[in-house]
Amino acid sequence: MWDKIKHYFGTAAYEVAKLLLAQGHLNKGRNGLWAKGYPHKDVNFRGGLSQTTIKLVDAESGEELEEISEDIAHREVHPQAIYKRQDANGRMLTYQCISLDLNSKQAILKQTADSPLFTVAVTESETSSLTVLTDPVKLPLLFSQLSEVDDSQEYLTLELSFGEVKHITSGYSLMTQIYEQTCLNKRCLNYKEPLPKERRCPLCSKLTRKALIVKTLSEERFEQPFRTRFSAPIVKVAINSSAREYLQHNAKETRTSLTRSGEPIPPGYQQLWEYSTTLIAIHSFGHQIMRALQLVARVDPKQVNFAVVKELGESNNYTGYFYDTSDGGNGAAEAVFKHLPKLADAAREIALDCNCDTGCAKCLIQHGCPDGNTALLKQIGLLLLDAMTSGRSETIASTGT
Repeated sequence: MWDKIKHYFGTAAYEVAKLLLAQGHLNKGRNGLWAKGYPHKDVNFRGGLSQTTIKLVDAESGEELEEISEDIAHREVHPQAIYKRQDANGRMLTYQCISLDLNSKQAILKQTADSPLFTVAVTESETSSLTVLTDPVKLPLLFSQLSEVDDSQEYLTLELSFGEVKHITSGYSLMTQIYEQTCLNKRCLNYKEPLPKERRCPLCSKLTRKALIVKTLSEERFEQPFRTRFSAPIVKVAINSSAREYLQHNAKETRTSLTRSGEPIPPGYQQLWEYSTTLIAIHSFGHQIMRALQLVARVDPKQVNFAVVKELGESNNYTGYFYDTSDGGNGAAEAVFKHLPKLADAAREIALDCNCDTGCAKCLIQHGCPDGNTALLKQIGLLLLDAMTSGRSETIASTGT
């Protein structure tokens, strides 16, 4: 038995096996060494130190529903959080968190009736580069013939570094949503206020439209904020000013078209009135890339996350960050850096094949999103995916390869 260990695993493995025997992790039997349980589940083959996980437990049955990382638990299953998940039959179930105990690593959830109520965690995210690992890489973007007419050069920049990731969840908002006639004039005091049966806004006289209205019912603060801090590889994603200008022009045309139609504004498209176009584009692009990871790089989505940060001093400039979710890293962010063009191709196909209108859990919504899955619109993300594919094709054609 010991000779086989040395033969297959080397001399050092002999000493390791003896130590594991002494600690009770291995047992000696007639046919060799054996261990209890499923040790292969606890081994992280991608390296790094896995973050603590929290078990979600049904309050009535005591059944373990699933496991999520502690980082995600702070945002998704904090006390009083409304949490939705699919059961084995694909039905969407609604739960409310009764308690989150970080010592016992458990969150107790009670199933409730479905309702328009939902909670959004108040989380501040921060990423900082400690060591830059690569020079910035520029990937050309070709949006349309408009790019050639104004002689501008659009591109996306990638940079790989090793840095620090921080999340601070300080509270949450209890919210609800209704679909009602409202004013979509941002300068009006009636903006996104319910105006039932009003054809025109009483204050600004603009035509009202039926749209999804999100109302904040209450805001709560935790006595002690939940904090997550770890170091890992980070991939920075940014687009230059020419690309931002094109996206803003496209969004403006879309808003004008939707307003002129006189039809109710589709819920997903309301993002164009509420958030910066650059924020929507970067955020949607990041989520769509993550959807393609398993197809291209065989990376588990739980091993990587994506956050968007507003650049200081610039009103409409946002930067995206892919980062490993394991302290020390697990290789996921590096896979994004290495395979981004292929990931863009696959993400584009996933988005186009999905029959949803503006984005859903199959092609866009990401479980555990640090930004609460806000500022997302499938079509805006597709503009970047299409431009990356077209830009790459244009470069290949011009070089004659």
